[in-house]
Amino acid sequence: SSQQVTFKQALEAYTASAPQKMNLKPSYGTLKKGNKAHMVLLKNNPFKNQKSLRNILISQTWFAGKPLL
Repeated sequence: SSQQVTFKQALEAYTASAPQKMNLKPSYGTLKKGNKAHMVLLKNNPFKNQKSLRNILISQTWFAGKPLL
């Protein structure tokens, strides 16, 4: 169907595209040199087993370019 989105499109909608939709700075939502990242690092690759996405654990959380302990 033309209304279906791919897994990659859905993931981007919740990550890189979200700040744009909220009219935030263009540097938000992407990892680039000079940006201060707010991100999580996942223990597993979500593209390898999309059906178990809810079970993937977070290994690190970063805020303003620094890891939270």
